[in-house]
Amino acid sequence: MTNMLRNRRTKDWARLAMRAGLLMTDAKLWSAIQNQMRDRADGLSDAINEKYEDASERLSNAGDALRGRSQWPSWGSFLLGVGIGTGIGFLVAPTSFEKVRNAFNEKVAA
Repeated sequence: MTNMLRNRRTKDWARLAMRAGLLMTDAKLWSAIQNQMRDRADGLSDAINEKYEDASERLSNAGDALRGRSQWPSWGSFLLGVGIGTGIGFLVAPTSFEKVRNAFNEKVAA
């Protein structure tokens, strides 16, 4: 019984090996596999180059900021932050926009 089972397994493995050998020697299949691998490698290469360029640019910007050679002048950044903060403050204020604006104008005029 075990001998017959062993022979069947051997035949199954032999058939599988022959089919795999035939598939691997098929020119159309091999060409399709090569094209697919080439396309994936090109896509991966593009993604790696894009990530590298992005990281390089970020590192350069960080180095410039640490050396004080930032793209934005410090006063410009400050004023932009004040403007954004004021706008957010108006949006999340517990009273209406008109009341906040009137109170702000009164404080500025005084």
